Amino acid sequence: MKRRIYIWAIILFAVIALGFYGVHEYFRPNEDMSALKEMCRISATNIVHEFEGNDSVAGKKYIGKIIVVLGKIKEVEKDEKGYCTLVLGDDAIMSSVRCSVDTTRTKEAIGMQKGNNISVKGILTGYNADATGLLGSDVQLSRCIFLTEK
Repeated sequence: MKRRIYIWAIILFAVIALGFYGVHEYFRPNEDMSALKEMCRISATNIVHEFEGNDSVAGKKYIGKIIVVLGKIKEVEKDEKGYCTLVLGDDAIMSSVRCSVDTTRTKEAIGMQKGNNISVKGILTGYNADATGLLGSDVQLSRCIFLTEK
């Protein structure tokens, strides 16, 4: 009988400990992107060309990594939820780098002007290839912050 009580006490303790850990992880804030070190610096047109050339090799190299992308702002988009996305790249091509702005920097992003050069630091999260060749491909970054304007 004592052994059963002991086993149930251990199980109950483990469940409570896992519950506290789960709640802690769920509410843990993201680390500030400005404090994190980037893997590389690359221009928006160069990273688009790398992905268009061989997306599997470029994906292994960049996806999930923190990078700094330098480029010209093609467009500043704001959706109905208030999230902001900067589109970087060359106006002559349809492909671009789409930078989902960190929510703490939304006000700053909305004030950005089309045509300005900028350095954006973020986590590369994916690549959307254009199968038709008409709309252009997109490299996607998330949790982006701005380093400098040139």
